[in-house]
Amino acid sequence: MKKYLFAILCVFLSACGGTQTKNKKVSVQSLEAKQASGVVLIKNTYYYSIDFDSNLTVYFTGIDDEGNIQGVTFDENEVKPVTCYGTGFFVSKDGLIATNAHVASPTFSTKDVRAAIVGAFNNLSDKVQDAVNQQTERLGELRLLIDAGNSEYMSQYQELAQKRDGNQKLVNAINRINSAECDYSRHSDIGVAFNNTHVRNTDDFTDCVTVTTDEEHDLALIQLKTKETPKKLFVFDMSMSKTSKRSMRNGDDEENKRKKRASSLAGKTLYMIGFNLGPQLALTKEGLKAQITKGEVSQNTDEDKIMYTIPSLHGSSGSPVLDSQGKVVAVNFAGFDKTQNFNFGIKVNHLVELLQTIE
Repeated sequence: MKKYLFAILCVFLSACGGTQTKNKKVSVQSLEAKQASGVVLIKNTYYYSIDFDSNLTVYFTGIDDEGNIQGVTFDENEVKPVTCYGTGFFVSKDGLIATNAHVASPTFSTKDVRAAIVGAFNNLSDKVQDAVNQQTERLGELRLLIDAGNSEYMSQYQELAQKRDGNQKLVNAINRINSAECDYSRHSDIGVAFNNTHVRNTDDFTDCVTVTTDEEHDLALIQLKTKETPKKLFVFDMSMSKTSKRSMRNGDDEENKRKKRASSLAGKTLYMIGFNLGPQLALTKEGLKAQITKGEVSQNTDEDKIMYTIPSLHGSSGSPVLDSQGKVVAVNFAGFDKTQNFNFGIKVNHLVELLQTIE
């Protein structure tokens, strides 16, 4: 009887121990020692070009908040690419890294690009047309002087007429460009640097390519060109995708389960591992160091986003947001410019769905 009771007690304790292990809460120390190795600093250097069917290519570096085009040039060799930094994290052993779409593929709508280009050209056209009008007026004055017998003005007249005709051709060319169809492209060079490594120059970044993006939810997957996650680097578990597919086959309502999991986060502790301000804060004498920050879920805003009190700065876009068991619950993507105390994350189910599109 005693042996029987002892066996039951052992089974009970084992079951309790298993539950404790399953629900064991992580600490900042354990996150830094293990999971932080799977987080990378992303560097994206890029510029844009727009090709018109008039055989003209214009290069530029962006569009400001007022819709003005930046860094315009007609010579690709004169382009000064923009560099931005973000955060990503490994989600597979074959080098797949999750991040934000605005980190991996910063884009504008073709409509906005065309409007900005046309606006810039129109401003230029107006300025050149003003010069043409002034030059035409001056040519009239010189013509009167020449007709009155002042032949010394002839060389000045001829030189100014040549400039005026050249400017008029430029105005005509700009007007043709404004009515031409165009094709807009982004030229991007993406690389990542690993946590706890020394980064001294661009050669210390490992080359990546963009695999796919979800612009609606600001998510992207990039991949090391080697297609192999370096050994000993942590890979965040995205096995929810397999569970989701299996549940769909079994007829389970997976969407309701996801909503239930999301609602259970309210008020819970969350952690974020990322590179606030990119290399500015991360570079130390000991190498590149990701920051681990802590907060709480302050609001389940909708089915796509959650809001939390984790401090966040530019550069942390794409960081994994983890629950108290160290599981990914969101991908950090935005905050308020006037405060770092409230930030948003895209719920993990959208990342799971994006991963499913490439399986």
